[in-house]
Amino acid sequence: MDRSPVVTILAGRTRRLWQPLLQQLRIAHELGQRCVLIVPEHYTLQAERALISGLGTQGLLLAEVLSPSRLIQRVRDRAGTGQRVPVDELGCSMTVMRALEKSRADLWFYYSAASFPGFSPKLARIISAMKESRLTPEALLEHIADWPESALQSKLHDTARVFTAYQELLSNQFADEEDQAQDVFRRLQQSQLFAGAHIFVYGFDMFTQKLCDLITQLSLQASQMLVTIVSDAAQAPDGEAFEPVRDSTQHLMDALAQHNTPYRFVWSDNEAINAPADIMHLERHVLDPTRPRFEQPTHAVRLFAAPSPYAEVRNAAEYIATALRSGVPPSRIMVLCGNFERYQGLLDAVLRDFGIPAYIAEKYPLTSHGLVRA
Repeated sequence: MDRSPVVTILAGRTRRLWQPLLQQLRIAHELGQRCVLIVPEHYTLQAERALISGLGTQGLLLAEVLSPSRLIQRVRDRAGTGQRVPVDELGCSMTVMRALEKSRADLWFYYSAASFPGFSPKLARIISAMKESRLTPEALLEHIADWPESALQSKLHDTARVFTAYQELLSNQFADEEDQAQDVFRRLQQSQLFAGAHIFVYGFDMFTQKLCDLITQLSLQASQMLVTIVSDAAQAPDGEAFEPVRDSTQHLMDALAQHNTPYRFVWSDNEAINAPADIMHLERHVLDPTRPRFEQPTHAVRLFAAPSPYAEVRNAAEYIATALRSGVPPSRIMVLCGNFERYQGLLDAVLRDFGIPAYIAEKYPLTSHGLVRA
């Protein structure tokens, strides 16, 4: 007899995923379930604000908002940590350097490159990616055993040899990031910290291996999970742009199946967004390689050919000032720069001259901004 799905993967375009999540969160809360909302790093504050906006002041009382790092830290605080000494990125590079020296006699291609500046950190990142993908050095050597001799085969052979020496150096004394993650997942499962919870996953752009592992482990103790992802079908006008997202979603479903976790995949309703016709056209076709023309008059989208960067920034400031006077809150206004280094000083000076409150988010990715995820 088939079991009811524990995990629902809801895929759809931006602005069509948040409301279904809020609806399910309300239902879960009314049933007395503990609710946990997992969002990307740097998005926790915006997610809390979105909960208040969508559910009123009680929004924060309905769900715990956690980023993956916060969740991992909670597991460590409540379930402890292993005895192996944690090794950071610099420590991994130093360990790879020692592994290169240890395996130098077995190297074909990296023998001379081992001493080049910057080589160890690059190789450390490759080894980290292999560990994250569950690719062992033995499996890599077996895979290339029948390949004809080539530079690529030699590189992969040497990578496997260094990987083996790297693992031996870590042994049971040290733990790199991947080893630490696996320890957290074991303790997460043993502690059952989220047993019976209704867990929501929102705002991620791709299902990385680590995120798949986290979702899979949580699914083993959650009563229900709703996992959302911005995507579109292959036959959509811009469906080709979402192929990596669909591949990562399939990877997540494969991981759930391997753990015998019942799941279902559904597309969100593809109703039109509440926006002007020209904005809807952009939303539907901005990634479409055929670039269909918008034949109607434009109202919400304006183009301005500025004679200079200063004139361009000043024109943008005038529109922003007009929007602020009409009641649009500053948090709902965003300025995007194609060349940030060129425009940063101009933006800072001109917006200040216009009395416009602005924050230049240099260190955060565009996708962490709440306006993008709204």
